[in-house]
Order: sequence, then C-alpha cells, then structure tokens
Amino acid sequence: MRPKHILKRNEEKEQFDIGRIVNAIKLTQKANGELDNDLAEELADVVLEQLDNVCDDEVASVEEIQDMVIQVLQESGNYQLAQSYIRYRDARERERRVRWANRKQKSVEPNMLIVGRDARIRPWDRDCLRTSLMGKYELSAKIADDVVRRVELFLSDCNADTLSSQVLSSFVDTALCQCGAHTSAQKHADLRVDKGCIDDLVRESNNGREVRDLAAAKVLSQWSLIEHYPTEVLRLYSCGRLWIDGMHDPLRGSQFTSNFAGRQDPWEVISRAFSVAVNARKYWRDVDLILPPMILGHLEREDSGLIEALESLGHIARVYLYCDGRTPLLDAWPTQSKRIGLATYEDDFLLQGKLQELGLPMLTGAYLNQEAYRRRVAVRLAINAQGLENNHNRLDQLAMALVSAVRIRLKQLTENPESAGGEIRFSIFGLPPSSSSNQYLERQVIQEGLREGLALSRSANLSYEACEHLARLFE
Repeated sequence: MRPKHILKRNEEKEQFDIGRIVNAIKLTQKANGELDNDLAEELADVVLEQLDNVCDDEVASVEEIQDMVIQVLQESGNYQLAQSYIRYRDARERERRVRWANRKQKSVEPNMLIVGRDARIRPWDRDCLRTSLMGKYELSAKIADDVVRRVELFLSDCNADTLSSQVLSSFVDTALCQCGAHTSAQKHADLRVDKGCIDDLVRESNNGREVRDLAAAKVLSQWSLIEHYPTEVLRLYSCGRLWIDGMHDPLRGSQFTSNFAGRQDPWEVISRAFSVAVNARKYWRDVDLILPPMILGHLEREDSGLIEALESLGHIARVYLYCDGRTPLLDAWPTQSKRIGLATYEDDFLLQGKLQELGLPMLTGAYLNQEAYRRRVAVRLAINAQGLENNHNRLDQLAMALVSAVRIRLKQLTENPESAGGEIRFSIFGLPPSSSSNQYLERQVIQEGLREGLALSRSANLSYEACEHLARLFE
C-alpha cells in the first residue's frame, strides 16, 4: 500500500511528500560531488514503488522510509551514495540525542579563542565558519549549519580556551565526514605538515632557507600523492608494496650519472665535476659522478689537498672513485663523507663487503669504464612482491600500478627539458631471482609499459630510499 502519511519521531503525522526523498538523495549526491537530478528522481520513484509493495498501512515511519532509501541505493549499485547516506543518518541521530539531552539549555557559542595562521587571535564566530563552509567547501546552507553544530560539539568537549586554526581544520574535516560530505573534505582540506617534523628540521639545521625548502618539499609530496595518483597506486604505495622515486620532488628527474676522464691534472677534473654537478642538480635529484683512477692514485699518495675538495663535491653529488683493483685506502679511508665511494668495472664481492662495513657507496658495471659516459634516468620505481609467488592476479595489479605511476611521473616531468629521453628503471624485491613468478612479474611490467608506449628496463640495484620505503610492508 502506498503511504499517504509519515510518522515522525515525535509521534506526529505529516503528509507524505516524495519530494523530500528526492532532496535527500540530491544532498547525498552533492556531498559526493556527483549531482544528477534525473537519477535522484528515478531512485525516489523506485523507493516509492518498493514502499507500495511492503507497506501494510497508509502510514510509514521515517525509519522505514530511510531504510528503503538505503536498500534502493545499494541494489541499484550506488554503493558510495548508500554509505554517505548511512553516515549522515547515523550522525543526525547522534546529534538529535545530544539536543534531546540538552533540550532545556540554550544554544550558546563556545567561549573559545582561535589563533590563525597569521598569528592573530580572534574569538570563535560560528557565522564566519558557516560562510567559509558555503564558500570554500561549496556546501548548502543546511549542511553548513550541520557542520557548524558538530564542530561546536567538539569545541564544547575541549578543556582548552585557545585553539590553533590547524586543530579547528581537523574538527571541520571530521564534521564534514560525519555529515557524509567526505568528498568535499578530501577535495578542499588543508595540506598540513607535521609540527614535529618542522621542529626536527629546525634542530638539525641552522639554515632557515633549508628548513623552508624541506618543509615545502613535504607539502609538495602530500600534494603530489593526493592530487595525482589513483587509489590503487596510493594503497600499494602506503603499505610498502610500491616505491616511487620523486614523491618529495616531482619536478626533477631521478638520476644523472656522469663519467669523467683525465690523466694528469686532478684539479682540472674536479673543477669540471663541480661545474657538471651544479648544473645537473637543477634537473636531477640524484647526481652520481665517477672520477678517473688517477684521483684515487693521488689520494693513495696522501695528497691531502684533494680531500677537502672531494668532501665539498660530496655535498652536491655522490662521488665514486674509479678503482681498477685493490687500494690500501680501505684500511684507512681518508674522508669522513659517506657520499664518497668506489666504482669498479666488474663485480668484486670482497671489495663490496669492505665498503658495506665502512658504510660507503659502490657502483659496478662495464659502462663505468667508458669515457664521457652519461646516463639519465627519468623515473625509478621498485615493487615489493614478498609473499606473492604464483599469485598472478596480485602480480598483475603490481605491474599495472607501477606503469600507472610511471605515466604520472612522466607527465610531471614535461617541464623538465633535461629529463626528455631519460630511461625508466624498475626493480623487483621479495621474489627469488630464478623463480617463475619473478620472471612473470618482470615480463608483465615490460609488456604493460609497451602497451602504454613506454620502454621500461629492469635494474638490479635498490637504493637505500627504496629499501627503507619497501620495509613498510613488514611494519
């Protein structure tokens, strides 16, 4: 039987109006950023048909109608709308209980002072927040009023009489989610840098500009993640399955490597290395410089004048001294910098073990012996496939997420002229090298890249940053 009246929560009856169901669905759509008037009316008609089938009386309660709205939203595939409607309904019920418990008390604005980002202190003003919500978050007056009421409930539970605008923003975000407007919260919420992070930077650095640059990099990293990467990529990144180089600095390429030749004057080589490094740092985050064997020879002959120059160079680049064999310097390494290591033509496990003990970097490869060698890696990525052997579905997801991240990084680098034509390198961690799953994952990454017109090649080396990030999987 089609209902003609609604039984309200105060036991009063009211004329049934399908327009109120349409408006409720529209408000939920708007909170999710996907208003569709025709769909709202169509869904409301379905709700009415279902009520006609299940109601035995001309009077339906508010709860019965709301339950039917949720059922129709779910059965029609509008799961996100259904979840928002449920959250909003539950939040309204909690608010009603609070109002009922305080029905004899007059609504009074909290006696609270708010410290703004400009350090000015202002008294709490609900009208100011309401206006801001309607403007910045594009909310209706009704939802804005609901958000203000929830924020004031949070403030009433605070013992403090002064709050920062950052804390207030957190209350606003929570209230928006409680009202089902989580899409608006996600779209317009302020980016925040952890205060503890800034304090650590200040303690570790006497350079105010460096602190500002690092704080800006932190914000840029958050912005790059939230605004550009799809949900699946973010999920894999956050749990340690996927490492994307350049999250903190998305406008520069990953790595630049340069090999220098020279047989007579070491100062000429170092001078050229400084010039190349300074210019490369504008376009690349990591700069690796490979200096010729004669530099190592001068250090072996205790040319102490070179040490200070090399350590200065190590501040702007990783420096590798080419070594064609053993060197007595390993027994008494002459520099304090951990950014100065050795490069060799072939793998030397004894040499590598000694360098690891000293905490020094090492490069190995036949290309290192080529004069005037240059390598540009535009994007570096790594995936952790630990525990996913023979799980081809999950391996496919990793491959697709990695290539999706490559596309986004390359788009971010379009304004960097030096990164054009740079290599795309990826590494795989967590699978036995000779396993079929390892080979399968490598093949899927390369083929997925080719389908997108991208040439990806595998790298055997994992950087320290990649290892640190992928370790999140085991936290």
